Amino acid sequence: QKCSHNKCLYSESNYIALQKIAASYRKKITTPIIGITGSNGKTTTKELLTHILNKKMNVISTEGNYNSTLSVPLSLFGLNNNYNVSVIEMGASNPGEIETICKFTKPDMGIITNISNSHISSYKNIEEISKTKSKLFDSLPTDGYAFKNIDDPFILKMDTKAKIISYGFSDKADFSGKYDGDKLYIDGIDIDIPYNNYEFAINSIACYAIAKSFDLESKFISNRISNFTPPIGRKQIIKRKKITIINDSYNANLLSAKSGLNLLENYPGTRKIAIMGDMLELGGHEVKDHEKLGLFINEKIIDIVIG
Repeated sequence: QKCSHNKCLYSESNYIALQKIAASYRKKITTPIIGITGSNGKTTTKELLTHILNKKMNVISTEGNYNSTLSVPLSLFGLNNNYNVSVIEMGASNPGEIETICKFTKPDMGIITNISNSHISSYKNIEEISKTKSKLFDSLPTDGYAFKNIDDPFILKMDTKAKIISYGFSDKADFSGKYDGDKLYIDGIDIDIPYNNYEFAINSIACYAIAKSFDLESKFISNRISNFTPPIGRKQIIKRKKITIINDSYNANLLSAKSGLNLLENYPGTRKIAIMGDMLELGGHEVKDHEKLGLFINEKIIDIVIG
């Protein structure tokens, strides 16, 4: 077909064409790419890592939730060689999607935050979720780095030809943290994390490990973690006099929703309000997981829940 200005591209699938253009564009990029995937905490980890690095480096990262096989190419097109590092979030609603994303992003470093039954509707079981996420580690080059959460039993078993840097609360980890429900301790440094829950603590250790691989100072990393503010709608704490509100309205799953409610309960305040979003993409687990969340809320000292 022809068009009047001879600049049109025609394809049988714009979806596949976009990925092919992204793959071609990636070959021109020398900036190292860090891929982030996992069942929970991808966006917060991406935002926290970007927050740490961008004070010392020229960083570009995925905007919003542009983390799919369709939208990651758009994130890639914003990258050029003037940047020191790129942080790309990778989501997967279906089996095989992380492998597809990695084929055209070709990440140099990768981190898988955790493996759980989140958004399981398109998967047979948690093992299939783990296999899908593991493709990030599979895609890394031999001179790349895999940041491995060795506290997660599924991630612990994953293979990679890249160099492994382990992290977690285990003493066996390269970067081992201790968390007492108030402060996080890494390398003998105590960090006042802004959100006192296990999930934020383990993701902070991950970001600390990655930042250290760029030779940033421990005290600098610690300070950046302490003054981090999460994205709107993800465990966002709002305080009004004696009222404490959590805005956790972004699409969640059972583990993430429980984490937010635990966070709210640990904050001071005479009245506590939880603003909760839907838990979508749970398939056959949808009714059961919402029931579990309702029972969990009943155990918490929370005054109002807004759905």
